[in-house]
Amino acid sequence: MPKISVIVPVYNVEKYLSQCLDSILNQTFKDFECICVNDGSTDNSLSVLQEYVNKDNRIKIINQENRGLPGARNSALKIINGKYITFIDSDDFVSSDYLEKLTNIAEKENSDIVYCRHKMYYSLDNKYEKGPNREKLNTLFYEYSKSRQTDKQLECILDIVENSRSACMKLYKTDVIKDNTILFFEDIYAEEDFAFNILANLYSNKISFLDEELYYYRKQVDSLTAKKEKLRINALRSFITLTNFLYKRNLLENSPILQNFIINGFVYRLGKKFSKSKQKEMYPYILEHFLYLKSILKSSFFRVGKINFYILIIKIFNIKSFVIFRMLKNF
Repeated sequence: MPKISVIVPVYNVEKYLSQCLDSILNQTFKDFECICVNDGSTDNSLSVLQEYVNKDNRIKIINQENRGLPGARNSALKIINGKYITFIDSDDFVSSDYLEKLTNIAEKENSDIVYCRHKMYYSLDNKYEKGPNREKLNTLFYEYSKSRQTDKQLECILDIVENSRSACMKLYKTDVIKDNTILFFEDIYAEEDFAFNILANLYSNKISFLDEELYYYRKQVDSLTAKKEKLRINALRSFITLTNFLYKRNLLENSPILQNFIINGFVYRLGKKFSKSKQKEMYPYILEHFLYLKSILKSSFFRVGKINFYILIIKIFNIKSFVIFRMLKNF
């Protein structure tokens, strides 16, 4: 059995796929399997994958109809054999010591999740740039490592996930993912990584941080307003799904910190920019979710009062504008 399972979802990336796979095969750490999920590609991605299978038997292919990034990753999670899992997107690449350094930390510190840093890569200019939130993450991991209070550690963990949402740039202990049936939410194409990470971190006993840039994230420029709005709407839906999931798993009932997190997180996402037509369309769903929050958090007078305030705001403004939520997100 391999030590690490590397999961690579593939969809129409023939231009970048070789760079990604070469960076994986050139690892200083050799004991891994690489599961590539061809998610219904219509270009030559599958041909590229088959060439690499002929080169190295550590590469395996799952060929399926298009299910999106979450569905591709979930297919791979069903067949992994490694003690650890890492996700690498097929248009990204990693340093040659990526697996070795993350595994060394995981083994040394008995970590359930190990984070590392990343660099932004702009292929058009062949330029690299430091990833965001560097100092913030340093501070949060320092506070997490020094705290002996469970509540303080949970606050740090939730802030860490908010500042490092991707499922990439991390090494997960497989038992944590499989034993707790943690999968990516399908049919919601925004913040699926964020939801996965919240669940993985909540079920972890120890997380660690390696302050090195070992992952290279290819930055794609896309300024289409309509596409961005669709992503914001899906982010709201994903957060609603996550809230329901946390409640059904009895993770919310006795955790005021997590309760505050899901209320404030929802309000924060409402504070994003939406067109007037979308605001009107989303009105019943937003009101319904606030009423749902009120019902599941009924034991907390303070939090119910907070939700009642938001419901009042919704009814007064009749959701003609979400600007009010940007003003209230820290309330």
